[in-house]
Amino acid sequence: MNTCKQKKFTLIEILAAVAIMAILAGITTGVIGYVRNKTKEARTIATLEIIKTGLEQYKEKFGYYLPISRGNYVEFHTDSVSNADDAAAENKKNFNQFINYQSLIGQGKASGATSGKHHYTINDGYGKPIYYCYPGKVNKGSYDLGSLGSDGKSGDGDSTTPDGTFGAGDDITNCKQ
Repeated sequence: MNTCKQKKFTLIEILAAVAIMAILAGITTGVIGYVRNKTKEARTIATLEIIKTGLEQYKEKFGYYLPISRGNYVEFHTDSVSNADDAAAENKKNFNQFINYQSLIGQGKASGATSGKHHYTINDGYGKPIYYCYPGKVNKGSYDLGSLGSDGKSGDGDSTTPDGTFGAGDDITNCKQ
């Protein structure tokens, strides 16, 4: 006859183990969210740097920045601006020699092929458009370029397009507010 007794877990021990697992799950979820957001932010900064480099090379060759926005914020596209005149289309064509859109497209930073054309909107790490304005509203001597950040709103406001607060809050831009 076997007189060995098996020790069973008490309710308190089980509840303590479940509580520890819940705490660890909460910490892990928070860390994963933080890392995901930082990755998107880094991707946005890298995309902006690619565009900035192209803009600076364009200016070095032609003496001015890409004049496609006429002083208003526009989404950055790989083709000429909608309803653009011949001069704007030529400017965009000239700019295309300074930037490798295929690298942005291949990394998922550009989206939206339309009607068989190679028309892509350059997106930030959050999947939202990159905005450009020349001459800049904040950077008067050059251009404004940036992303509306993780919340998709300009500055600390409610606007889903760049406005007077572009560059504030969680926006990722070359604008210093």
